[in-house]
Amino acid sequence: EEEEEEEEEEEEEEEEEEEEELKEEAKQ
Repeated sequence: EEEEEEEEEEEEEEEEEEEEELKEEAKQ
């Protein structure tokens, strides 16, 4: 159970990073 939670957290962090990158690209 704990391992699954960790994987989900990592995926969420990756998604947030991708969103930040998209925001930066939209600014340019």
